[in-house]
Amino acid sequence: MRASDRDHLHSMLGNIAKSKIYIDDTPALSISELKKKAALLKATNSADLIIVDYLELLTTSIDDSDNRAEQLRKISEELKSIARNLNIPILLFSQIGQTGGFLQKPLASDLPNYLSEHSDTLMILHRSDLQKSDKNGKGRDLVELLVLKNASEYSSVSVPIYYINSISKFVDAD
Repeated sequence: MRASDRDHLHSMLGNIAKSKIYIDDTPALSISELKKKAALLKATNSADLIIVDYLELLTTSIDDSDNRAEQLRKISEELKSIARNLNIPILLFSQIGQTGGFLQKPLASDLPNYLSEHSDTLMILHRSDLQKSDKNGKGRDLVELLVLKNASEYSSVSVPIYYINSISKFVDAD
């Protein structure tokens, strides 16, 4: 590790140590439990952002066991309610299905309606060259950050960025 990398790492670790981070990896966390925990963290000034790593892992108590899409719609609706009531942003990760294959750019219409309805901003990371990596010879793969919705306005803005696989990091395109 170069000295400059070590200094950068120490700086980042210092910033992380000062941050208000609470990680909850409860399996099959229910949306009602998430709501309680979020309210407690907000009340104790322990959170400025909620990150939900993977919508599909959350559960709900509604009795629609045969209709997962309806459950996810209700969870999405609850997340929006939590964000509004607590005045805290929620960053939600979800996997999308795509009918046109991986080479075509995803569209907002590829997302379930409930995500579009309950989101202020929709962004998708897209790589059309999954089979070809390191095309530029620098250990970086070109990725498009597609902004499909910003506030209540649907758009189609593409921001080129690079993904450095060896350190799992995204960087600005040069």
